[in-house]
Amino acid sequence: MDLLLQARRTLRHSIRTWSARSKLSALSKLGALALLAVPTWHAQAQADDSVAVLGIRSIEGDDDFARALTISLRRATSRVPGWRPNEADVSLAQMSLAHGCDQPDGACMAAIASDLEADRVIYGTVRRTASGDRYNFAVALHFFNASTNRIEESLTDTIAHLATQVDELRPYADRYVAQFAGQTQYGAIQVTTNVPGARVILDGHEVATTDAEGRALVQEVPVGRHRIEVRAANARRIRASVSVVANEETDLELAIEGAGPIPTKGRDLSWVPGTSLVVASAAFLGLMTYSMVTIKNINDDSLYQDFGNAIPRGLNRCKEVAAGNSFNFTADEANEVNRLCNRGQRHEILQYVFGGLAAAAGITGISLLIARGNKKADEDDRARLRLQPSFGLRDARIDASLTF
Repeated sequence: MDLLLQARRTLRHSIRTWSARSKLSALSKLGALALLAVPTWHAQAQADDSVAVLGIRSIEGDDDFARALTISLRRATSRVPGWRPNEADVSLAQMSLAHGCDQPDGACMAAIASDLEADRVIYGTVRRTASGDRYNFAVALHFFNASTNRIEESLTDTIAHLATQVDELRPYADRYVAQFAGQTQYGAIQVTTNVPGARVILDGHEVATTDAEGRALVQEVPVGRHRIEVRAANARRIRASVSVVANEETDLELAIEGAGPIPTKGRDLSWVPGTSLVVASAAFLGLMTYSMVTIKNINDDSLYQDFGNAIPRGLNRCKEVAAGNSFNFTADEANEVNRLCNRGQRHEILQYVFGGLAAAAGITGISLLIARGNKKADEDDRARLRLQPSFGLRDARIDASLTF
C-alpha cells in the first residue's frame, strides 16, 4: 500500500512538471515502483495455502452423511489461519476418474492437486460399522501436501449414525482439520476427590482447587498424556496419569488416604435397599396368599370332603389315610387324599413362613426409606418433616415432627 501511495505522488509530481527531462525521470521512477509492487501483491495473494476438500465417498451409499461431512470439513478449513478453502466442488471419485487413477496414491493426488491448483488436499471414505439399523460410521481421512508430493497424515474415527447434520458434524470436522493443520487441540479433565479445597496440580503447575463436593474441572488441557497430582492439608498427596482426548471431558477419581470416601457421583441410589425390601415384602405376601388359596382349594375338594365325612367323628382323615385306612375308598382315591393332605400340610407351614418374611422385609424396608427421608430433611435448611418409626411386640407407631 505504501508503494502505491508513493507511485501516485510521483505521477502527480511528474504531471505538474511535464518537461521532457522530468517526464523521463517520472516514468523511470514509476516503472521501478511498479516492478517492486507487483511481487508484493503476488506474495499477499499467495499468503494463504489453498486447501481442497474432495467430496467424501460413502461405501454403502450414505450420500447425505458423506455430503454433510464434506461441507463441515470445507467450513473447518476456513477457520484455520493461513488456509484458504479451494472453491472446487468435486469428489475424489470424479477426480480419480478424470486422471485415470486406480488408487489415490501420491502420484494421483499430485496430479489432482495440480489440476485444482491446491496446496493441500483432504479426501477420504466413510463406511458403516455394522449391518442392519444398529451401526455407526467409520471415517477414514487422508491429508496430501502438494509441496512434498506426499500423503503426510491419515486418521480414522467413528461417528454415531444419529449425527447426520452439518452442525452436528462440526466438532468432528474441526478436530480432524486441526490435526491435519498441526494445531494444538484441547480437552478437559474432571477431577473428583474425597477432599474439598484440595489443590489440583497439572504437570507441575497448580491449576484448580476442588469445590465443596471435592470436584474440580480443569479446562483447556492440551491433548495427550499428563500428570495429575492432588494435595490436601494433613493428608497424603496422590498422583496419577491421564490421557486427554480432543474436545472431550476425561473423568478422573482420586482418593486421598485418611480423608474419607470419594463423594458419590451420578444419581442418588440410597433409596435402593429400602425399596428392594418393600418389593420383596410384597412378593412374600403374594406367596403367602398363594399358600392360603391352595389350602382353601384342598378343603373344597369333593374327594377330600367325602373322605372326611366317611371316617368316624373325632378321627383325623390325613392321619388315617397315612396309616393305610381307606374306609371303603379305592386305593387310587386314598392315594389322592393322601397327596392332598401332604400338600395342604406343606402350604400350611409355608403361609406362616411367607407371612413372617413379608412382615420383616416390609418393616425393615419402610424403616430404611423413612431414615433416608429424615437424612434428606436434615440436609435441607428449610422446613423439615421428621418421621421416627417405633415397633413393639404388640403395636407399632410413627412419630412425626415438623421443623420450620
